Amino acid sequence: EKVLVEFENKNFTGNAPEYDILEVTFTEGIHGDSSHRNPSTYCERAGFGPLNITPAHSCTGIADVPFTQKFHVKVKRFEEAAKLIPVEFDKLSCIKQGLQGSTGKEALPRISLNWEWKDREKIKLKDLCLADKNESVYCDETQFSLMLSERLNILENFLRENKYKFNCPSDLIKETEEIENTRFYENDLKGKPGLKKYSTEFNGTTNSLKVKATAENNSKLIKEAELKITLYSIPEDIENIDFETGRKLINSCEKSLSINPNQEKEEECSFPALNPDSYFIEINLSSNAEEFEEFNESIPIKVISLPTNTAAECHLPTSTDTIGGINFLEEYLKENEFLATKEIKKPEDIRKLLNFNTLLMKDSFSHDFRNDFVNFFEKESFLDARPWFYENESGKELKKFFLSEEKMKFTKRDRNDFKLNSPGLYEVFINVNFSDEWKLFTDNGEPSAEIKIEFRFVREPEIESPFYSMPLNGLIGLEGSKLNREGYGTVFEGIAFNLNESLQAARTLEGAGSGAVKAKILNEANIEKLNSDPKTNGNLFRIKTIEANEKELSFTPNLATPVMMKYSYVKDDNPFSVYYSLFESSNPVTTGNTLTYWSGAGNCFDFTGKPVTREFNFKGDRKIVSGDELQEGLQGYAVDWKKSVLEGNIYLRTIFFTPINKSYSLKTIAPSEGFNFITPSNESASIALTGVQ
Repeated sequence: EKVLVEFENKNFTGNAPEYDILEVTFTEGIHGDSSHRNPSTYCERAGFGPLNITPAHSCTGIADVPFTQKFHVKVKRFEEAAKLIPVEFDKLSCIKQGLQGSTGKEALPRISLNWEWKDREKIKLKDLCLADKNESVYCDETQFSLMLSERLNILENFLRENKYKFNCPSDLIKETEEIENTRFYENDLKGKPGLKKYSTEFNGTTNSLKVKATAENNSKLIKEAELKITLYSIPEDIENIDFETGRKLINSCEKSLSINPNQEKEEECSFPALNPDSYFIEINLSSNAEEFEEFNESIPIKVISLPTNTAAECHLPTSTDTIGGINFLEEYLKENEFLATKEIKKPEDIRKLLNFNTLLMKDSFSHDFRNDFVNFFEKESFLDARPWFYENESGKELKKFFLSEEKMKFTKRDRNDFKLNSPGLYEVFINVNFSDEWKLFTDNGEPSAEIKIEFRFVREPEIESPFYSMPLNGLIGLEGSKLNREGYGTVFEGIAFNLNESLQAARTLEGAGSGAVKAKILNEANIEKLNSDPKTNGNLFRIKTIEANEKELSFTPNLATPVMMKYSYVKDDNPFSVYYSLFESSNPVTTGNTLTYWSGAGNCFDFTGKPVTREFNFKGDRKIVSGDELQEGLQGYAVDWKKSVLEGNIYLRTIFFTPINKSYSLKTIAPSEGFNFITPSNESASIALTGVQ
């Protein structure tokens, strides 16, 4: 049994997660064995079933006892930093200036920057968000709606292929009800007058109950008696409710009997159209006559399904709903010969199409999103959309469901709410209730069925990423040059940049509206922050969570150029240095006291006689000062040694990060010989920092 537990934030304001112990108390049902290893019980009366063993069945060894269990819980306000993927030996380096990172495909967030209405290279659009596919991604609501539309179209094609008709399957539930609720009892009166026998007969089609009772008079005198047959409903929590006062009277039937000597008298009472519930029938036969065997007995009755009103009406609804693991349409297909389509070849394919696990971002299926989704693919990107979605000759267009909140609803499985408050794994139920045969549309092309998309949260992402709480949604909500989004997606503020390289590139355009998330974008692409500041060195993109629904994005588009310094020197007991300058176009650039950080390259020794990787491990250079023996007015940076005990070549390495659309170069100042820079494409005293192609 699954029970929803809600937590409310009363005074939790910290950024760090909190840990505590949650104590839950509930009722444990004991059935003969408190360890639950070999549970069993004996009931004197019939009529019991799963979750239906009560004192009315005279069962032994049953009890409801309080049970308490404790859980370690972790509560957090924000998504946590992404967990690092272990890097195997001999992989690319993932350590830089004391910061550890991850590399490779596994290190990337599982997102897609593609909002086109077409299959992907390695995965069908109908499977884009599925949790069990290697190429699936965490979808925002736009990507999920594309996947949803594909699946609804597959359903429509299958139903149309089968002329929108299926015969009603046999009613196993009602057959079981008839067997369980039909009983016969015979009493040994031992020569006394009284109730000889009774029977219950249940009609599973109409949910009607017929009770017959037969009284016998074995005496030589006429006997007068009163027969009363009463129907009660039983509270489910009968252990905690007084049986006499807690029961609810549904109906009763009273008969006055006059039984001739050595004769029988049969009476009948009927209780029609019972709704699903737990009941019991109480049969009471009483008399003031002498030696009369009075009778009082209770018989349990369990009704599961709704009554069928007409012979033509099927016991199963025309629906794709899934209850207790049973999909109604799948049950129809099991007993019908049907025409298979490419996607639906077996009855269980329907369940897999409409009930699945998916990876979803934190987002909201708001009214504004539904309208914006239709508007974009109908007007802005109609060449990309499927014709069956926005326009076809029959008028049966799936866009009409998105535009009608009466005909299609997005909601959580356990409550009426279209917001997904957390990214993670969700179980999705596409429940379609049909009013006219198995048709989504009327003959005029208007929606006739009612579609409910239900989400059941299963768990959080195994590896967290801030991208999973920042739904981008492509260009949905585009109005002119701005994104207008109410209650869904991300609303941007600041600089705009492309999110992908498609012909109609999605951009972080400024916009109006509330949005599900607000993101302020900063452009920090300056040479100092990219190289000299250890906190932002080499950063391309950084996301900072300000509040749960507020983020700050630092976008620093840059080119990365690996540079190696090669310097040849001799033994020398005196201090010495190398000097160089950074130029933007032809102008020297300074970035404070440090320009970059150098590390040793190769399994070599430094001039000091120590391993070069130990002497230079992200070691910063210094700014040229007036005490350096250089021409006055030169601007640049230096790397120093106190002395040289070894002669030869030394190699130091770093990476220069330069803003795009600007021209930078690195030039040696001194010494004039034996001192060069090496890039992947050049070795010289003057190199261009053009990135790696």
